[in-house]
Amino acid sequence: MLSIGHAAPQLRHTLHGRRRASIAPAFTPRVIACPSRLVDARTRFPPRGGGRLGRDGGGHRSAAQPSNGDAIGGGEAAEVSLELLRERLMVLETNIDDLSPQVIAYAMEELLAAGGLDVWAVPVLMKKGRPATSLQVLCEPNLVDAMIRIILTETSSLGVRVCEVERVSLAREMHEVSTPWGRPVRVKVAHLGGAVANAHPEYEDCAQVARAEGVPLKQVFRAALDAYYALHPLD
Repeated sequence: MLSIGHAAPQLRHTLHGRRRASIAPAFTPRVIACPSRLVDARTRFPPRGGGRLGRDGGGHRSAAQPSNGDAIGGGEAAEVSLELLRERLMVLETNIDDLSPQVIAYAMEELLAAGGLDVWAVPVLMKKGRPATSLQVLCEPNLVDAMIRIILTETSSLGVRVCEVERVSLAREMHEVSTPWGRPVRVKVAHLGGAVANAHPEYEDCAQVARAEGVPLKQVFRAALDAYYALHPLD
């Protein structure tokens, strides 16, 4: 067996480098943060043009030899518009193990009414095996203080975790369609790459028609979708 002491200098350096890396911390506090940023709605693929680097026999990059990734792609830089919206938002969360579900439901309604973009509750298991509810809300950065005040006022929480996130979503628009009952329904349409990726009638509109006309909700949903695709057959 070849010992490290008799190995080539390059091998000794590599082995010692691995030993040093193995005792390094698995992460730093900065890794725990949730970085995000606002960018435009166009998704760009990195260019694969000139100036590509390969690797010579010694493991160094050379300008003459392309890498495997460059060889697969090649060609000019490609730019594809996927109509994606990127937003910098905030997620607030707290664990609650001593409150009635009815009160949590009320707090969720208050968070939505105050401008929360989305609110959800997830069952979790805390330390010592205590079942609890993780209450979470997605909101704009300027509403963080208002959301925290509602959580601390309406629940038994003593603190709130705050994390900055990036939300990537499809571009959307509203279309109003007529239904067989003479009542309009809005349809939310999402686009991806110039084509319709999803079309979904608004629940509140459909529920209002169903209650007013005494028909099943699913029937109103189906009629609204049929009306939309009748107007947009190529979508």
